[in-house]
Formats: sequence, C-alpha cells, structure tokens
Amino acid sequence: MMIIPNSSIRMPARSLVTESTGTPGAWGGLHSTVELLSEVSVYRVSATASPGVTGEWFALGPWVETPGGMPHGSAPTRPASYDAIVTLAPGTVLNVGVRGPAMPDGDEEVVGELIRGPVSKVRPLDGWWGPRPT
Repeated sequence: MMIIPNSSIRMPARSLVTESTGTPGAWGGLHSTVELLSEVSVYRVSATASPGVTGEWFALGPWVETPGGMPHGSAPTRPASYDAIVTLAPGTVLNVGVRGPAMPDGDEEVVGELIRGPVSKVRPLDGWWGPRPT
C-alpha cells in the first residue's frame, strides 16, 4: 500500500518514475506515477465535465454508491459528473495527485489519469451524479 502524496488516500500500488501528463493544469501541485498491484474500483469522470482536459480521468478515494446510483462519502466540494464505476486491473499505470484548476469538480479531490494498462471493467452508474453534459 502506498499513500497518494498530499492526501490520505491509500492505494495498492508501487511508485514509478513520474510520467508526463496530458493536462498539466489538472494537478494541484506535483503528481506521481503508480502501477496498481491489485484491482481498484474508481469513479470515471465524464470526459465532457471538464472542457480542456484530455485523457481518461478517475476520482480516487472512499465512496459509497446509494441505491439511486448517487455516490457519497468522500464527495467533491463542487458539482462533478461521474458516468461509471471502473475496476482498474493490476498492472494499470496512473498519474495520481490532488486535483488542480483545470479539474473544476473539487478543490481537494484526489484524481487519477490513465497512462496505460490492461482493459478495465466498466459499469455505468444507475443514475447520474452532477450536471449532465450538453
């Protein structure tokens, strides 16, 4: 287990040499690159939720999905748009860190950017959390 820098989030991962990011403004400081050692379930941030952000992004941290499909727990401080729960496989490589100004969904939310890895399992949410894309 490792702790994502500048957060209290623990992940079954190992640190790698830091890789570049597709969206430098997405980070509230430095980001780290990690390789997952076991499966991790995360919320996928809708690609249309944050204009100017490229790539595939995930909200990391503890959460609970309620019967209506609305997650709660470590919720972001501002509206977010999550469209699926994704189970990332061991061997997946992510950039991880605290969300920055290009990711308007929450000031202190911890996020991950997919770099590469095996195919993930995707389960669309039963509902929608946050503003629907237009």
